[in-house]
Parts: sequence; C-alpha cells; structure tokens
Amino acid sequence: MTTQPQPSDAAIAEKEKTKRTLITTAAIVIVGVTALVLFFQNIDDREGRIEIDQTGVKIDLGKAITTSAQVPTNTATPFGTNVEVTTAPIESKDIPEQAAKGTEFVGRNLVDTASGFVMSAEHPEDFTVVPGGTGGKSEIKATDGSRIVIERVAGGSAATFTSTVNNVVRELRDRGLTVKVQNEGPTTTLLWYREGGKQYCVKVAASQTSLIRATAMIADSTKSASILQSLGSVTAISGSTLKRLPAGSVEGGNTRQRR
Repeated sequence: MTTQPQPSDAAIAEKEKTKRTLITTAAIVIVGVTALVLFFQNIDDREGRIEIDQTGVKIDLGKAITTSAQVPTNTATPFGTNVEVTTAPIESKDIPEQAAKGTEFVGRNLVDTASGFVMSAEHPEDFTVVPGGTGGKSEIKATDGSRIVIERVAGGSAATFTSTVNNVVRELRDRGLTVKVQNEGPTTTLLWYREGGKQYCVKVAASQTSLIRATAMIADSTKSASILQSLGSVTAISGSTLKRLPAGSVEGGNTRQRR
C-alpha cells in the first residue's frame, strides 16, 4: 500500500497564513460594504468621503458640525433672504475635540465651549475671530466689514428663553425700531431690524444649560447671504464636557469617526 507523503511544517504554516489573510481580507470587505450602505443611507445628498484601510473605516464628512450631528433646521427669510436656521441645541458629545479651539475656525466650524456655541461658515476664510474675547462674548468679523457678536446670557437656559426674547424685543422697540420676530422652535427665535441705514439680525437660542444671543451687523446688504447663513448656524451647546471622540482621518479639522 502506497503511503501518501505528509505536508511539511513549512507548507502547513504557509497554508494557515494564507487562510488568515483571506479571512482578514473578507472581514475588511464586509465591514467596508456595510459602512458604505449605512453611510449613503444616512447622509442623503450631503457631501462626504469614506475611507477603508487596515485600521478600519474612517469618514471625513467635510461639513458643518451641526449637519453631521443632524441638528434640525427651518428656513427663515430675514430681509427677504432664505436662511437655514438651526432650531435645537447640539449635544457636546457630538463635537469632535479637535474642533473645539474657540479662537479660530477649524475647517468650516467655530466651536467656543466657553461661550457655549458653535457656528459654521461656507467660506471661513472670509471671517476672522477677534482676539481677546472674554466674559462669554465672541466677535467675528467678515472681510466686507460685517460682524457677528455672540454672547452667553449669564444664568440663561431653556427655562428663561421666552423672557430673554421678550426683553430683547422690548429693548429694541423702546429705541423706536421696527422689529420683525420669527419663532423657529421652542428654544430658537430670529428677529431683524434696520438701524442707522444698516441691517441687523439677532438669533436667540437656548439649551438646557446655556442661552446665547448672536447679533449680526450687515455692512453691505448686497452681500448679506453669507452673514445671515452663518448667523443662522449659531447653535447653543447642551452639556459642558466635550467627549473625546476616536481619532479619524483629519482634513480641514472637521472630521469625526462615525459611531
């Protein structure tokens, strides 16, 4: 009877290595396909990019943090301009730590945890954060001379939202100004008026832990769209502690790893 030759130890080791490689490759492909399906189910028509490598799946959405966190929005029309306005706070856990500098835009986002807000800009290169802001107050200047001043109302929160809005409206009307008011949600109100030949728009927004008042002065009404859109994106942060998110691929600084 002929005895079949037994495979050598080297051949067995090579076979096992090939098997492990195939299993690893298959696992990466399965994870990648699953991530692609979930990614395109969730982003609708938003821009984004997905990368897959040996370390896993990393997504660089390249957009406003509030969009990534799916903060709800309404469309308002201050001065006849369509503006997308966030209508709820953003949770602190949804803010990537690398974006929370507060003194400059990181990618398209300005995150100021001291004042308790986030803001985005389609063209952040057109904005500069004025240094030296203190006491929960930030000022952002645009290249056309417009500015947005954002301040945290001391002791304010969702509980004092309505009274704060009423105080702002009364303060402006006491100056003889005609103020248009549009409620965008339970804790978001937009109001606008003209004074001294210039357009002004104010957003009051609250979370359970903070309340912010953002005022935009528009220097050139023919270029108001980007200023108003940035004002509309100003969003209160709910919670005081930023959660450290896993590091993802970073491009422009506004990257988060999808969980």
